Amino acid sequence: MVTRYKLPTPDGKFILVDARQAGQMVQDAAGNTLEVPTLLELKRLETVDDSPVSATGGWNPLLGGLFVLGAVLALVGCWTAYHYYRSLDELPRDPVAKQVFAVAAQHAVVAAATPGYIPLPEQRNFHEFPAARLYAAWTSLRDYPLEEMPPPMAEQIEQRRGELTRNIAIGGLVAAIGIGLIASACFASTGRKRG
Repeated sequence: MVTRYKLPTPDGKFILVDARQAGQMVQDAAGNTLEVPTLLELKRLETVDDSPVSATGGWNPLLGGLFVLGAVLALVGCWTAYHYYRSLDELPRDPVAKQVFAVAAQHAVVAAATPGYIPLPEQRNFHEFPAARLYAAWTSLRDYPLEEMPPPMAEQIEQRRGELTRNIAIGGLVAAIGIGLIASACFASTGRKRG
């Protein structure tokens, strides 16, 4: 950081000089030749802060708050998008197969209650199904009596997929707004330093 001094000119303006120019001759914008005073006399002149951050520049509470708000929005948006993306990944890939499984599970219950019933091939290894599939079969039986068919599962899954996709987009938008606020705060602070 170099301290610069305001050296008055004959026309009432000033030029900026620094301590290295003490005792030298300089010209102002009008072409007048001026002698820069000694270092002791320079210290009596008005100074100009010539640091990269001006007196009004750099970070201030408003820009800091904007940066923090942007960071919070970016984190919340990214977390939301990730959370719903993971939920989207948990939806069954083949809704028709899941509906067939639910009907097969209903038939398996009937087979277990009916002596002499011959199970279908997909029902024979029912006890080997993972817990999640057994739970899905149980909820299917709980929610829909054996006489009723469950509503089209493909429609339910596509509706849920649409909801999750919309939530992912909202999370991405919130994250983009947060990143924009961070960029704005950074740009404003560097712009103020230059200005």
